Amino acid sequence: MKKVAILFDNNPLNNKSGIQVHCENLAELINETGIFSASLCNDFEYFPLKLFRKSIYKPKSIKKIISNIAPDCISVHGFMTLLPILVINIARKKRIPVIYTPHMHPFYTLTHPVFGNISFLLLLRPILKYFSKIVVINKEEYNFFIKYNKNCYIIPHWINKSYLPRNKNIHKPNSLLFVGRNDKNKNLSFLYNLPKNKFTVNCATNKKPNRVDFVFHENINDEELEFLYDSVALVIIPSRYEAFSLVALEALSHGTPVLITNRVRIADHLNGISGFTIFQYNNVIDFNNKLEIALNTVVNIDKIYTIFSKERAVERYKEIFH
Repeated sequence: MKKVAILFDNNPLNNKSGIQVHCENLAELINETGIFSASLCNDFEYFPLKLFRKSIYKPKSIKKIISNIAPDCISVHGFMTLLPILVINIARKKRIPVIYTPHMHPFYTLTHPVFGNISFLLLLRPILKYFSKIVVINKEEYNFFIKYNKNCYIIPHWINKSYLPRNKNIHKPNSLLFVGRNDKNKNLSFLYNLPKNKFTVNCATNKKPNRVDFVFHENINDEELEFLYDSVALVIIPSRYEAFSLVALEALSHGTPVLITNRVRIADHLNGISGFTIFQYNNVIDFNNKLEIALNTVVNIDKIYTIFSKERAVERYKEIFH
């Protein structure tokens, strides 16, 4: 059985990032094949100082973890981080192939795009040629990374559960849902443009919205979130950028349509599929025009389950890690 070490950044705040959720799902997927054995690794030691506002891990800590696992292959995750640099330097000396998944946010979506571009040119670009393969989750990433490494592959996220059909009895026609952090990137504040007394706006988030008429759902579990997906008419994702959007996938897998910005990249995989509507990022007029259209959209659940099937992902990753 081949051993795969999956490495990603640790989070000092102990909050699960989207990258961590993906890595946990990937480890589960790999282990279920019976061909590979996956180990999750993010408990690295790091120095108190930072470089380009990024944590500097102690190379000996990473080297020790890799040595203890003795993997046949390493899967490293993260874009604006020093982790891939340290991992590739250690792995090359040990002759261990490294597969890189960036989870990239394009520079134009960053708060400081020039700083992001400089960091990439100085730190990441010089090592991209050393990765045995690069796995991305959307077409924009593919078009970017294929220029630096020809062994680039697109594999989207997959549906990790099987859901029952929507319960029409609890479906509320004027009920909307936002899921995600209450921050600039997730852009919950954009929904403050919604008129009052027309919709019930549910917000599964970490900080109370600045609209007293919004329903605040804090620290809800998976079962409660699934109930919300089933009970609302529409999930809205007004994000500045999403490399994919697990929230959109979860909503669609429940048969709940989504209204997303043109910067939410799950759309790359949905050409010709009914269930999603796109509006221009931060454009209130376009948002209002598309809202009624989205509310009347029917999700093609069968095609969603085909495109994002777990079985399909398994076959793709077998090819990647073979």
